[in-house]
Amino acid sequence: MCRPKQDNQNLRILPDLVQIDHVLSQNIQLQNQVNQLQAALRQQQAATIAAYLIGASERADLKREIKT
Repeated sequence: MCRPKQDNQNLRILPDLVQIDHVLSQNIQLQNQVNQLQAALRQQQAATIAAYLIGASERADLKREIKT
């Protein structure tokens, strides 16, 4: 017994849906990686700024000590 034509069309669509699902899954994984990298970058930027400000503060303190 043959399958109805509609069933055959649905079976042809199935590989496309599997591929779309795979692409969406990869997209979600990549977005998660981007979010993690952005968070790490923000932490690194904050640490760099803090180190710069500490260094600037120490230099200002040293200049004040030299003047007095």
